[in-house]
Formats: sequence, C-alpha cells, structure tokens
Amino acid sequence: MLNTEFNWQMIIVWLLGIMLVLSIVRAIYSLWGRNDIHQSTKLLWTIFFILAPFFSFFFYMFFGGKSDFEVEEEEEEAIS
Repeated sequence: MLNTEFNWQMIIVWLLGIMLVLSIVRAIYSLWGRNDIHQSTKLLWTIFFILAPFFSFFFYMFFGGKSDFEVEEEEEEAIS
C-alpha cells in the first residue's frame, strides 16, 4: 500500500545529507586548490574523505583546513 502521508523527517534527513555531501565536495575542492600541501598528502586526505566522510570533514576543518582568505593572503605575500 502506498503511504500518502507527508514525511518531514525524511525531508530533513535528505537535506542534511545533501548539506554534508556539498560540504565534503567544498572541502576537497579547497584542499586540491592549496599549493602548500604535497600531492600525496592531498590524495590521502581525499581517500579519508571518501572512506569516512562525516568524521573526516570535521577533522579536516579543525586540524588541516585553512580558510581561503589565509591561502590567498599567503600567496600575495609570496608574490611580493
């Protein structure tokens, strides 16, 4: 039988899942855009993101991530 009741919990879970996936994609994009990390380290971070997405995202944000502003600032200093 088809359930016709509107399920808010399912929508909330889907939205949280989409937000998590977008956050991980943004973190990987930011990671591969950095020039101060060796390629093998970037690859290890990416594998960690794929194998343990929830924990790796927060671990990277707290311990390994630099904001885009900090990276741009360091690049400008290197050019000067």
